[in-house]
Amino acid sequence: YADLLDVVADSRSLDLGKEVHARICKSAMDRGPFMGDLLVRMYVDCGSLIDAKACFDRMPVQDALTWARLIRAHGQIGDSEQALHLFRSMQLEGVAPVNRNFVAVLGACSADPELLEEGRRIHGVLRGTAMESDHYVSTTLLHMYGKCSSVEDARKVFDGIRHKRVVEWNAMITAYAQQDHHEQAIQVFYAMLLEGVKAERITFIGVLDACSKLKDLEVAKLVKLCVEEREHDHLHDSSFATALVNFYGSCGDLEQAFRAFSRHRLELILATAMITQYTQRERWDEALELFKVMLLEGVKLDRIACMAVLNACSGPRGLEEGRIIHGFMREIRFDRHVNAGNALINMYGKCGSLEEAVEVFRSMQHRDVISWNTIIAAHGQHSQHPEALHLLHLMQLDGVKADKISFVNALPLCATSEALAKGRMIHSWIVESGIKADVMLDNAILDMYGSCKSTDDASRVFRAMKVRDQVSWNAMITAYAAQPRLSSEALLLFQQMQLHGFMPDVISFVAALSACAAQASLAEGKLLHDRIRETGLESNMTVANAVLNMYAKSGTLVLARKMFGKMPLPDVISWNGMISAFAQHGHADQVLRFFRRMNHEGKLPNDVTFVSVVSACSHGGLVKDGVQLFVSLLHDFPTISPRAEHYYCMVDLIARAGKLDAAEKFIAAAPLKPDRVIHSTMLGASKVHKDVERARKSAEHLMELTPDRSAAYVVLSNLYDEVGKKDEGAKIRRLMYEKNIRKEPAFSSIAVKRRVHEFFTGDTTNARTPEILEELERLSLEMAKAGYTPDTTLMLHDVGDEQKKRLLSYHSEKLAIAFGLISTAPGTSLRIIKNLRVCGDCHTATKFISKITGREIVVRDSHRFHHFDNGTCSCGDYW
Repeated sequence: YADLLDVVADSRSLDLGKEVHARICKSAMDRGPFMGDLLVRMYVDCGSLIDAKACFDRMPVQDALTWARLIRAHGQIGDSEQALHLFRSMQLEGVAPVNRNFVAVLGACSADPELLEEGRRIHGVLRGTAMESDHYVSTTLLHMYGKCSSVEDARKVFDGIRHKRVVEWNAMITAYAQQDHHEQAIQVFYAMLLEGVKAERITFIGVLDACSKLKDLEVAKLVKLCVEEREHDHLHDSSFATALVNFYGSCGDLEQAFRAFSRHRLELILATAMITQYTQRERWDEALELFKVMLLEGVKLDRIACMAVLNACSGPRGLEEGRIIHGFMREIRFDRHVNAGNALINMYGKCGSLEEAVEVFRSMQHRDVISWNTIIAAHGQHSQHPEALHLLHLMQLDGVKADKISFVNALPLCATSEALAKGRMIHSWIVESGIKADVMLDNAILDMYGSCKSTDDASRVFRAMKVRDQVSWNAMITAYAAQPRLSSEALLLFQQMQLHGFMPDVISFVAALSACAAQASLAEGKLLHDRIRETGLESNMTVANAVLNMYAKSGTLVLARKMFGKMPLPDVISWNGMISAFAQHGHADQVLRFFRRMNHEGKLPNDVTFVSVVSACSHGGLVKDGVQLFVSLLHDFPTISPRAEHYYCMVDLIARAGKLDAAEKFIAAAPLKPDRVIHSTMLGASKVHKDVERARKSAEHLMELTPDRSAAYVVLSNLYDEVGKKDEGAKIRRLMYEKNIRKEPAFSSIAVKRRVHEFFTGDTTNARTPEILEELERLSLEMAKAGYTPDTTLMLHDVGDEQKKRLLSYHSEKLAIAFGLISTAPGTSLRIIKNLRVCGDCHTATKFISKITGREIVVRDSHRFHHFDNGTCSCGDYW
């Protein structure tokens, strides 16, 4: 019967085993320890633990090996608690455990990380005995500690083994790799080779897995050499081939990955790995083609393969493929699994079909936190921000607790000033939820506050972060750089980041360049450009475009154009940047020349291009050209949908030229309702052309649309004063006072010796105020001699002419110019930034100052650049 039970055990035939068992019982041979052990083994191998335990219980005496069989069997099916119960029962029965018992029970502990302490207790029983040095026991200890996430304990066991076999080396490498200690896994591999131990298939699989995740190309090259020496030994092993595919794919060498894949017969796990590598490198077509080959070859698919290929479906083109795969999954009922449902939601979201994503979500019988996170992210991708935030609340009501990813997905949905309150609410929710903060979540909170322009909140989060990475520094620098008046803080933080050991990357440089552009700090911008050249990032188009923008906004068109000329293949952003620069500097002829050149070189313009070009025509008085361009936009560029900004530019083009009747007709025919921008444009043009009635109507509309803003009141009262209707002007000013409406404070800034100095109208806070006022007095006398007369009609204050003249002389740009003159060497160009449009009197005064001092003065106001030189302005007084 012993030989027959061995045959049954090998064949795994339970029915035959029971038949043999029945015959043994008839012969009364079933109760002895020898036959009892064989029966337990047979039932264990046939998968019937109930029968195995019944035979075990009938045995008059059970030895340690029989106990080991039963303990190991429960461990193998994941019933770790029963395995431990049996081990304890064995000890209570007085049976001394042998190495096989320890191997069995420690193997059971490996299945559940929560049993680490139990594993340590059992190891404690072993410690100091001869069994601890048994190779099977030590290897099992290594596996147990590795799978229970205690690589420190595993390393102690490993270091205590005197004569290490390849199996222990493999176990230590695997333990490190499983717990993402990839560098240590590679170090153990190197040490193994130095000890002269020959690596096996399992060794290479563990090392290749570590390299795949480490993404260290230098290490990968060394491992690759070792692998290639032995690769031919394992050509027909699918696990080794799968590891090779993942390894080569992680190194970006898909050709080698495919070579490893194609040398092996088509198998599910191997093919799934190849599809995964294709999708991670966005080689969607190859992934889908391989999936089709699997179907044609009759490979039996599983959920993982279907989910892998779903990642290859992206964009409208991938939608149909995704629907086909969904249909296939539905037929074989793979779609009912929660992970498959999550993958389908993600696929439909990426492919632009939010409706189908929602349909899958609603049809799911069970949803986990990933399901909710995926549908929230899908709504965010489709700009359905209120619905996405509502889903976050529904998720809580459904009893699913939000995790870190839930909040990381939700926070960008609040990344506008209008949604700041919601962002703060989610931040409070995160704190209350008790989720352990980490750098990814902190960065998401920081980025949300920065995008909302709430730099105080962003700064508090940044300062409170225990750990900061490159993303943290970039987010804070970008938040400061996005607000012109905080550009100095952005540049200071840019320096501090480097002192903390983080080198600038593309995002850092772009943010810092933006800060330089905001404050027209040419000297700082040039230093940054030098650093960019040193790092080799000048060839990066994002950085190159930021350099171009910095030079343009610093008032240096020559350097902006030089930067453009260095680009081997300028993209549409580069062309737009250069066209916008010419437009802002008032060079309408250059704008048109560049626009024609852009088309000639085959670079298609976009909607931004047309805004800049038509705007340039407006400021240059080129009405005919502007109209032709707008007509061309409507008829020759079907892929570009005209935006409100295009119509705004057309209204400005026509009205600025004095064709106010035509402008009104255009507004009436335009497919948009007159809004704040249109009424403001008409008001400005009506003032320039002294059309009081149209100005009054436009101002009244603006007062209704923006009741708390001063612009309409100021422009209309100034116009009344200019045309001699002083009483009407005074009436508007009284109305402003009664409604408690204050004019937006004007301020100007100038960068001197890499420091930005700000001035408000009438400002006396600067340390050099006495010298500034003295310089202004000197300039006033010189200008008067040259024929300058202050334009007091621009003053809102109801005071005498002499007082108005004094107030005019203290306008912010004049204070900034005076400071620049006394703080820089003769002949130095001055660059001024003003937050509002430059007033007529300051424009006239600056022309006189440029001639008297022999200085070039560049003023960037809220609308455009003014280059003053030798008594003239680049705008030709048409602004």
